[in-house]
Amino acid sequence: MFFRVFLLSLFSTLLLSTEIPQEEQEKWSFVTVYRRSQEGELHLGPNGRPLRYFRLYNRETGEIFQEVTEEAVAYKCFMLAGTSPLYTIGNMLLQHGKIFTDVGLVSYNTLYDLQESWSEKGVLTILQKNGLDLSTRLGRDVYELISSPYYGVAIFLCAIKGMITDPYDAMQWIGWFESCWHWGKPAKRQDLLRHFNHCVAEGSDWTIYLAYCMQKVGHIDDLTETGEPRWEILEYRTESKNLAMFEDLPCRQLPLVSSL
Repeated sequence: MFFRVFLLSLFSTLLLSTEIPQEEQEKWSFVTVYRRSQEGELHLGPNGRPLRYFRLYNRETGEIFQEVTEEAVAYKCFMLAGTSPLYTIGNMLLQHGKIFTDVGLVSYNTLYDLQESWSEKGVLTILQKNGLDLSTRLGRDVYELISSPYYGVAIFLCAIKGMITDPYDAMQWIGWFESCWHWGKPAKRQDLLRHFNHCVAEGSDWTIYLAYCMQKVGHIDDLTETGEPRWEILEYRTESKNLAMFEDLPCRQLPLVSSL
């Protein structure tokens, strides 16, 4: 408890001495939007009316993020600067483990194929198939192992930048770096620990993000399957609808939806 109070006090002192550049304030806007599903249907509330979503919009790039204040982003960067090195080390240890796991798995598959179907497929064909599989797996594992510290350092530096100045730009860069780090896979927003095995499984469409809340939720030019715009801006606002600065910890979605 004392440590948490100390961190908040330290962060508050840093934040009070931080001045957000005017050009960043003009580049980013709070917006109220309609959101359509991939099928082109508006999201409706219990009363049957379209839901309004509160979002953060980058006028230059057209990217849309969860609505969050600059103070909250700066605080998240403060926490991220302390946790990203541990996350990077953990990711590298995971890749070391995957290398041994992949070697063992491909070796088992090779022995199984040789035992069950060597007469049908031929020994050379089986060895070629499993050798290609092993080289593909190891190539990806080694690439992720080597690239992890670079992505980790990039996220750490962006977090430092977000603590001092330009928190929204830092958030955008952190989201981009982490998405590239995980090959663009989406993340599960709930019960991450319970779904850990599914997230790290080979071929899984999901993964675990350190800063999921800094990922963009869409682009203004996104279209539905029917060709309609997925995002429709209703209004631009100068103030956030989310008044609670620290309510969003850890990175989870605030109740950003209201009905008309």
